[in-house]
Amino acid sequence: MNLSIGQKAQAGFTLVEVLVAMTLFAIGILAVGGLQISSMRGNVLSSQINQGKYLAGAKLEELAAVADTAAVVSGSETGLDGSGMPGGNFDRTWVISALPAVSDNARRVEVQVSWSRGGQNHAMELETIIRGNTN
Repeated sequence: MNLSIGQKAQAGFTLVEVLVAMTLFAIGILAVGGLQISSMRGNVLSSQINQGKYLAGAKLEELAAVADTAAVVSGSETGLDGSGMPGGNFDRTWVISALPAVSDNARRVEVQVSWSRGGQNHAMELETIIRGNTN
């Protein structure tokens, strides 16, 4: 490379280029941080929905296992954790209603699980029809 007297070869980046690159990097990092927070909130809600499904399904199975459907009655439980033990923020209510058009011993079972998170109320409901022994 031919350089005239008084000219110097330039290598590296200017201060403006470095500042622009750092600004773009910072904006990208902030965006990724926001996505991470949204993802974590979604994961917590998803976990609570799965716990609610488990609680509702477990109660449905418990009530379906009763041989004499006439003995199955409506009820509720409050303050359950995700495994059905006391000490959580889940409430579970079940309503039993007779279905004489289907069978004398057929019952509709509706189980609702509700909880509150961050000032928002959430709920889910499962329902089925159970029949006791016909013997």
